[in-house]
Amino acid sequence: MKILVSITSYHKDKEKYLSEILKCYENISNDLNYTIDVVLSINYDHTYVTTNKLIINKSEYEGESHCWANRKYIYENYSSYDYVIESDDDILITQENILQYIKYQHIDDNFIPGFVVTEDDNEKNTYIHSMLFNEPVHILNKFVLENKTWYVPRNIHSACFIIDRNRLKNFFNNNPNALFVKSAGVYDVQCTARSEIYTFYTKIINLDDIYLHLVKHLPNKYLHANIFPVDQYRTVDFWKEYISNIL
Repeated sequence: MKILVSITSYHKDKEKYLSEILKCYENISNDLNYTIDVVLSINYDHTYVTTNKLIINKSEYEGESHCWANRKYIYENYSSYDYVIESDDDILITQENILQYIKYQHIDDNFIPGFVVTEDDNEKNTYIHSMLFNEPVHILNKFVLENKTWYVPRNIHSACFIIDRNRLKNFFNNNPNALFVKSAGVYDVQCTARSEIYTFYTKIINLDDIYLHLVKHLPNKYLHANIFPVDQYRTVDFWKEYISNIL
């Protein structure tokens, strides 16, 4: 199994998170005996070292457009890999996340298993920060596939995605503007870089196994910095029960 991991990093203050992420991919490679190559576009001096192959890709972009720096590289190289993962430099994707995608990649080609971003409070309670409780519509659909309950989130942004080679080929073949920096709907340029896949495929989350879809936003800044109304955050268990009882 071969996986290409694409990461873009613009600020040096993300070093500690990116080092943790690279170490996690090393462990996944060793545990699963997968080949994981990392293409990293970075615009600051660094000393990153990993036992995985590390490809430094010079960026032609500045500011928030830097998130698109590896798109051309992915386009030119994805056919050599079984899966492509693209993420921000502070999102921790686990072995369990990857295996969950692989397990369900065969479902309807119009669907794509996705991720949900979480943060922890000081008591280690886990909150979903992409779903604020006062938003008018949280879930667009809910259905059963293979005896599992799945839901379609209204907010598709998760700062990362994983996709198999066949879906990515279809995406590129049917999106002449896929290589170009853009924003999509309510999502800005940065968010669109990690969410555009979910504007082409319908993002679905397995409610019964929701914990296998959770990825960690390592800085925990949204929950603790009061950037969004903290009193509107709800735990994963809350959302699991809430979604179970709607639609």
